Amino acid sequence: MKDFLMRAFALTFTAGIHKLLDAPKAIGMGIPIRSCLEALRSPTAVYRAEGQLPLRTHSESGETSAPVIILVHPNWMDRPPKAFSSADFIRHEVDWHVQADGSLCHVLPHQWSWQLDQWWQQGADMSQVADSAAGWCCRNLDSLITRHLHGHRFGLTKWPKLWGQWSHYQEGIDEFRNSLNTTSKAA
Repeated sequence: MKDFLMRAFALTFTAGIHKLLDAPKAIGMGIPIRSCLEALRSPTAVYRAEGQLPLRTHSESGETSAPVIILVHPNWMDRPPKAFSSADFIRHEVDWHVQADGSLCHVLPHQWSWQLDQWWQQGADMSQVADSAAGWCCRNLDSLITRHLHGHRFGLTKWPKLWGQWSHYQEGIDEFRNSLNTTSKAA
């Protein structure tokens, strides 16, 4: 049932993200360089929300925004959205949480699927899960993009340790799992 609803609510989740973006914005299917017909024929068609993300974290007031394109896989509860920003202050470096393909690493995939599964298991209906996930996704992107903006403004070349982060690759997954174990032991 969950798998069916997850796929059925993929566009709802995408619309939730779209709602949190400012104009000019768009919503649709497919990757921007592919036609909608190609996306519809693909067994792994993606949904797309694009627009201006107002930056409101880390003492920003929303006056500055960044262009984003967010791609949503039909299995969005298991795979976090893939996000891109063409803002000129984005540092295209892995230590600044930008992947080789230019996507922003805004959440650890294991943390994403774990959190959404928690909401589902706690009895939230799929519409609530989609709405909560859309808000969480945009807040994570806001935080990451704002860190890039602050790095640019203050001439930072290295990600400050004070900002915290999961490590890269397997080490980050292990850190996340250890944090879950620590939390469950404390409870």
